[in-house]
Amino acid sequence: MRLGFIKNNVQALGPGNRIAVWFAGCPRRCKGCVSPELQVSTPMQECDIIKRIRHENLCGITGLTVSGGEPFMQTEALLLLVEYFKDKGIDDILVFTGYTLAELRARNDAATTAALNAIAVLVDGEYEEDSDVGQRLAGSSNQVMHFLNDAYRAEYEEYCKQPRAVQTSLLNGVYYFVGLPPKGKAEQLRNSIRSKR
Repeated sequence: MRLGFIKNNVQALGPGNRIAVWFAGCPRRCKGCVSPELQVSTPMQECDIIKRIRHENLCGITGLTVSGGEPFMQTEALLLLVEYFKDKGIDDILVFTGYTLAELRARNDAATTAALNAIAVLVDGEYEEDSDVGQRLAGSSNQVMHFLNDAYRAEYEEYCKQPRAVQTSLLNGVYYFVGLPPKGKAEQLRNSIRSKR
C-alpha cells in the first residue's frame, strides 16, 4: 500500500478531533489539485498502514478522514484502514475521492462495497478548478457530500456552516497545510510554507 502521510489532531477536515490519512498515487492530475505532491506514488511510500497507525495516539480521536491521492485506487488498503478504526469504535469516517459514488457502486466488487458500507461520509467528484467553490468540505461545487450513515448528517451540516480552516503541520522537517484553503489560496499557502523551510 502506498501512503503519503498521517496526521493526528486534525480539525480542518471534518468535525471533532480527527486523524487524517493521505494515500499516495492518483492518475487524474486535476488542474489546481490541492495535493499535487500526492499524485505520484513511489516505492518509498510502501508501508504497512496499520503498523503506522498503531504509533499514533488515538486517545481523544473522534473521527478518521481519508484523502489523497486517490484512496479508491487502493481499495483493499482503504478497507483495511476503515475496518481497523471501526474495530476501535470510531465510526465517523470521512473519505474524499475523485470518483463519483455512482462510479464506485458500478464497480460491483466486494472490497469497494464493503468500504462504502463502512464509511459514514463520502465527498465525491474530481476537482474542477474553474467551477465555483464548494461547501467547506468540497474543493469545487461539482463535488457532493454523501451521507452513507445518516447519523452524522446534522453534525456535518453544522460543521459546514463554519468558514474554511487550514492547519499547518511540520512533518520530517517539511511544512504541510492540512485542510481545504479558500479558492485561489492554495499556491499562496504553499509559498508561505516554503518560506519557513
